[in-house]
Amino acid sequence: MKSVAVIGHVCKDVVGDDFMPGSGVFYGCCAFFSLGQTYNILTKHNEQDAKYFQTLKDNPHCQQMIVTNEKFPTTTFQNSYIEGKSDQRVSIVKDRSALFIEDDLKLLPKNDEGVAIVTPLIGEFPPELFQKLVELGYQTIVTDVQGFTRKLSPEGTVMQGDWEEKEKFLPLITVLKIDNKESMVLFGTPDLRKGSVELLKRGVKIVVATSAEGVLFSSYPESSQPFSEEKCVFEWREWKQPKTAECRTGRGDTTLFSFVHFFLLRKLPFATACTLTASITEAKMQVMGPLTPSVVEDVKKITSW
Repeated sequence: MKSVAVIGHVCKDVVGDDFMPGSGVFYGCCAFFSLGQTYNILTKHNEQDAKYFQTLKDNPHCQQMIVTNEKFPTTTFQNSYIEGKSDQRVSIVKDRSALFIEDDLKLLPKNDEGVAIVTPLIGEFPPELFQKLVELGYQTIVTDVQGFTRKLSPEGTVMQGDWEEKEKFLPLITVLKIDNKESMVLFGTPDLRKGSVELLKRGVKIVVATSAEGVLFSSYPESSQPFSEEKCVFEWREWKQPKTAECRTGRGDTTLFSFVHFFLLRKLPFATACTLTASITEAKMQVMGPLTPSVVEDVKKITSW
């Protein structure tokens, strides 16, 4: 199986007096190796923090982990949850690593599937680089909109705001992940279906939209122009609430990477890929930390996978 390129900052999450590894790169690649999917990572962290991310590098499904700007600090988040509300999280950025530049992308190995997953934490991936990935042979671009809607207050608190350049860059994206809060800042509606339609209308091929209640997968056939909502395909899957608020961390990353594995890489039917993705993510949210191979094995037993 050829490997997929995964691009974004890894981060340290403050937990008490210690740190835990975090980021879409971390949770997403844990999903990948739990599912048996190979990957290459392009990331940034301080050389002294390599120990937090060693599991990503040492896993046999990791072809290569490329780390640049190792003298810069590792991006660091402090997260807190409003009691009883797993979807209401306050994040403060304590440190940030360097931005990605075009020369970083040229370090990616040439043996990839043509799929690049860009999972930025907060603005570290300038969207102009999407076109550079296409020029390097990555015809399938997957990304999480959070890296473009997150803004920082002067005190370092993460806020939400519109992605002002979305009209320019959305047509380059094959699969885009959003949630209902991001739909609100992008299009003024928390309704996942309405937000997904707006994205499909602007050229995104597939939208993965998560919420506390479940996930909506939406797609639009490229050949059907002009755009008509009636031609959109929607698949809704409910899931159980996370065991604790902290177990919700990594929900979106697990969903996105699992869907890429099942639909884009294993090429399962759309509805089947949606069902398996939701089942995997639901199971992950019943335990702390990222997806593990043992959780995947448990899901296989109950889904006849």
